[in-house]
Amino acid sequence: MFMLKLTLGIVSFLLLMTGVYFIILARRTFKSGQYPPPGMRVIRNTRLRTGAQARRAAISLIVCSGILMVIVFFFLYWPYVFEKTVLKKRSSDIKRNLSEKEGGVVELKEKGGETK
Repeated sequence: MFMLKLTLGIVSFLLLMTGVYFIILARRTFKSGQYPPPGMRVIRNTRLRTGAQARRAAISLIVCSGILMVIVFFFLYWPYVFEKTVLKKRSSDIKRNLSEKEGGVVELKEKGGETK
């Protein structure tokens, strides 16, 4: 369980940093009015988008950032709920098995059988 929490914690941190980068990029796009913003390095020649197209790109970045944030909170919350559910089920199974075994011992004693 510790490894699951650690792994999802690292993944959540990386997704959170990606979401923050998207917000920063969207902010720079809104301020400059063009996408990619001035001074941004690109891998290959990229068509410059201005005006409404740049605003749409910035809004898309904000929406993607929001989706990533929701996924981050899910990844951080899920292991704890899973652990509670599994431990609760295990404890109820153990209690049920113990009560069944005790009931079997009582039945054998009543019938005159021996117990081990």
